[in-house]
Amino acid sequence: MDKSRDISVVVVGGSYAGAAAAKRLAGLSRRGYTGLKVTLVDKSTHYFHAVGFPKALVDAQYAEKTFLPLAGFFGADTKHEYVNRQLAAVVDAHHIELDDGRRLYYDYLVLATGGQAPAPVNVTGRTKEEGLAEIRALRQGLEDAESVLVVGGGPVGVEVAGFVAATYPAKSVTLVHSRDRLLPEQFRVGVSNGAVEKLSSLGVNVVLRDRVEIPPDFGYASHIGHCVLRGARTGREYTSDVQILAVGFQVHSEYLAPLEAAVGSGALRTEGSGAIRVRPTLQIDAEALPHIFVPGDANSLPGSTKF
Repeated sequence: MDKSRDISVVVVGGSYAGAAAAKRLAGLSRRGYTGLKVTLVDKSTHYFHAVGFPKALVDAQYAEKTFLPLAGFFGADTKHEYVNRQLAAVVDAHHIELDDGRRLYYDYLVLATGGQAPAPVNVTGRTKEEGLAEIRALRQGLEDAESVLVVGGGPVGVEVAGFVAATYPAKSVTLVHSRDRLLPEQFRVGVSNGAVEKLSSLGVNVVLRDRVEIPPDFGYASHIGHCVLRGARTGREYTSDVQILAVGFQVHSEYLAPLEAAVGSGALRTEGSGAIRVRPTLQIDAEALPHIFVPGDANSLPGSTKF
């Protein structure tokens, strides 16, 4: 293999999977692949450490540390490049188009675009300042509130409810979850029961087996203001001053439509979820596209095999 030949690798998405892939691929330049160029494309100026959101919500100093700049991702004196734009379309088997109309050529493409949960763990701002402003507004709402409703008992909902209750012990905090127990099924029952016990010890009112009806105009992640929501299964009314949604997950893969038309290999995405069909090797499940990889939440593999 000629390690000096020109190879263009484009990685879309600068979060966990994308950042790891871009960093490791760029490292090949130091192992003899002198013609390799890695381009990282992300719509945001900073990488947001989403796992730290629950603590960032109640701790302003910690929130500052959850945003890491992408501008210096590859370091100095390198031909690898970070492009602060959003992916608009995968045009064909060797080109993508950005939201400014620019096209980038690739020999290999890594689509680490992940997904978006309608929950505060994913800030919508494209800059650190915008992201911090979102968190700050919700934090102020919490400080002014007497009661807080958290909808969704997955890891994010459990952590948010716990941090809020621990930080503001005088406030009424209610967590409503639609399933029989907290946390996803891959967690042992004992862990779920332990989460209920810990939250209860912090004063959180945990309600299971009820689904809160969310108005369509409610907002993306949270709502600040006195509100009464209804449980679809029980008819119970939940009154609160701040409502935080920690439910649902969407994969936005509309950008693949032009590629599907160009290669004529059938649907590359699953119906309903929009997850991209891949093989165990993380390559798109199409004979004509072995050079396109989809690591992380955007692919159709089960959770434990997505990376």
